[in-house]
Amino acid sequence: MSDIRIDSAFDSGNIEVLSVNGASARLAIPKDTNSDFKQWFHFRVSGAAGRELELNITGLEESAYPGGWPGYDACVSEDRDYWGRAASSYDKNADGGTLTIRYLPASDVAWFAYFAPYSMERHHDLISEAAASEGVDYVHLGTTLDGQPIDCLEMGEGEFKVWLYARQHPGETQAEWWMEGALEVLIDPADSVGRLLREVPPASGAQLQPRWFEARQSACQCRRFEPKPRMGRAQRGKLAGSARHSQPDG
Repeated sequence: MSDIRIDSAFDSGNIEVLSVNGASARLAIPKDTNSDFKQWFHFRVSGAAGRELELNITGLEESAYPGGWPGYDACVSEDRDYWGRAASSYDKNADGGTLTIRYLPASDVAWFAYFAPYSMERHHDLISEAAASEGVDYVHLGTTLDGQPIDCLEMGEGEFKVWLYARQHPGETQAEWWMEGALEVLIDPADSVGRLLREVPPASGAQLQPRWFEARQSACQCRRFEPKPRMGRAQRGKLAGSARHSQPDG
């Protein structure tokens, strides 16, 4: 039987292939750019139909949050639409800490990730749809040092400002899936919960910072920054001149 092929040269792809033997592979997570942080992985396996895969991601005791691997099951998809879980086990004493993923794909191609990815294209679709909705104002807060726009959506009335911001670290894709659902509620005029949130003064005037994205990174990198939610309008536009390293969440 031929060896499976593993690729990661795509939006948010991240893995290092150490060796491949048939349907088994020994892998590692590369460190983020200019950082010792590593946690996010996302890769594609091809040539796997009808064969049980054994994917060993090694060196995880040196990852940003090694305590998150025991009891964790990797995300898997064969159509990049529905994401489920692949049975996984963790042995901290094997090869510097090894997550073993076992999966029997029905098709020839399967995708694996730390969490279900949220692509940059989907992000742009989300912002465009929300910005075109009634009662929503789009604000360009600035750009990252790599030129990515930092998007903000404002809606509602009232003096009290509530910031909803997610994807503070690019690897936290689950946060933007949540933001997508929150936006669907907030911009739907027929949704009773969304209408209440827009109309009740303590929860109105919401400013939304869904996220910004830097492919292949989990949390720390010098070519990205995180604006503080307390900033006022006068501070917008000046953000691109500053940068800081984020710290991994505990």
